[in-house]
Amino acid sequence: MPNKKDSEFSVSPIKEDSWFNLYRDLLFYSLENQAQNGRWVLAALLALNGGGLITISQAGEHASVLFDASGMWLLCGIMAAVLCGGLAWLNFSVAAIYYYKYLKSLADNSARPKRPWIAAATLWGAPVVAVVSLALFFAAAIAAINVLP
Repeated sequence: MPNKKDSEFSVSPIKEDSWFNLYRDLLFYSLENQAQNGRWVLAALLALNGGGLITISQAGEHASVLFDASGMWLLCGIMAAVLCGGLAWLNFSVAAIYYYKYLKSLADNSARPKRPWIAAATLWGAPVVAVVSLALFFAAAIAAINVLP
């Protein structure tokens, strides 16, 4: 949001209440969509890695060989998926707090809060960990293929 007075703009300025409405809408949008997307990603990663473990358990006489080859990859994939969910939740929480503080600063006409560094770290960290979880699933699949006769 520009800190200049309305008279200093050469184009029509955005009024203060419009900024307030924008950040209020962003707050609700981030709350709704980050939660939905985080649940979907977490569920998909847990289903892939957990499904791999369930499949191994149903492999009969090959189960022990398959688990020795790929079980640890799948367990690490599950742990990475849970970490991804935790990072997404942290990002969701930090974003909500930031938008709340921004709205409060608009209402109080006080200094605007700085965007917290943890928001950027978790915004990029969660997808990176999700990719790691997916890579662990593929590593488990390759390991399982290599031990099957």
